[in-house]
Amino acid sequence: MQRFLCALFMSALLTAPLYAQTPLAQALPLLQKQNRTAAENQQILQLFRTAKDPDTVFAAGASLVKTPPAKVQEPALFNIVLRAGDGLKQTFAAVIITAMGSRHDELISVLQPALAGQDTVLRAYAAGAYGLLRPQDKTYTDDVVRLYAFDPAFAQRAMNSLTDSPSQLLTYLKQASAAPAASTRAAAAAWLGDQHTAACAKQLLKRAGKETDPAVTTQIATALAKNQPYTLTQTAGGLKKNYKTPKIFFTKRRKKR
Repeated sequence: MQRFLCALFMSALLTAPLYAQTPLAQALPLLQKQNRTAAENQQILQLFRTAKDPDTVFAAGASLVKTPPAKVQEPALFNIVLRAGDGLKQTFAAVIITAMGSRHDELISVLQPALAGQDTVLRAYAAGAYGLLRPQDKTYTDDVVRLYAFDPAFAQRAMNSLTDSPSQLLTYLKQASAAPAASTRAAAAAWLGDQHTAACAKQLLKRAGKETDPAVTTQIATALAKNQPYTLTQTAGGLKKNYKTPKIFFTKRRKKR
């Protein structure tokens, strides 16, 4: 939960100004850029390599997953992988290398501690890299779905490696939409909403009648709004507001006699 809150904080950092002159604050303009030059990416990589506090490591590492550095920087990242003592840096370095398009089986052992750990956000990034390295292993599909909340493009790349058809993707999204963790359910709802298909909208409507977590309910409502051609009739006919609980209720249709 602590890392999840940290990730949400990092997400806010990337979309809002920060006035404290910390190394992370000074790097925000580069972290916010969608298209960085090689020199700018080198600056972010240097920040990632030298940072001491976990928030800066996390922000710089996640940014380098979204916009990977040039291939020539791979040896520098491997040096971080080989340097014991900082599991967060080691894991993100392995994820960044994988995001660059490299497929090194030796990185799997580096990812394993994060995959077995309690840090759900770090596990999501590790699961994305693991999915690209070991597409035959479907163990961490829920974690890949959770990754969608932080890096949709990388999550999609990993899921493309794990699936061979839209129906298989839908199977994993259905599974994640009913997962024990609310963060996974919320990410699944967002991903289902972005598919814009009748089958995904049907699953959203199904979950809308069962969900009780306020954050997930909000995400489901947003996803339903994105899919009005498939959801408008049912939501308009059965959706009602309940001030005692965030749950979305749908009235059951009576069978015609």
